[in-house]
Amino acid sequence: MTQGEQNFGVVQWGADEDEQLAAPGDKSRLLEHCVGGRVVVVLGDDGDFKLIRFGEHEFRISSENIVPARNVKYTKGEIFLYNQKETKVVDVIWHYGRGEPFYILTIDGKKSSRRYFNEDLD
Repeated sequence: MTQGEQNFGVVQWGADEDEQLAAPGDKSRLLEHCVGGRVVVVLGDDGDFKLIRFGEHEFRISSENIVPARNVKYTKGEIFLYNQKETKVVDVIWHYGRGEPFYILTIDGKKSSRRYFNEDLD
């Protein structure tokens, strides 16, 4: 489970946005690994940009394209036990209607076809 002091945000940025909204060199990598609606760890400021992490990848994105996210229990790549089975978070996406994250998981190495919310994983 993700511990206390981390800050989280939701990426508000997509493929057709202005090149300046991501730091030079980060746009193509960002589009490949992390597009709009993804919940990321906000690591801090890097000049005019926010430094973010999504799984094992770090990017710099304009501060105006990150909004705060609350109640995030797990991050992409995190492994934990669920129903006594090894479970890995393969994606964390913001559900705008519910105002909370949901998780795409692999359970015992098989990708689950459902979305999991925090209450499903308690």
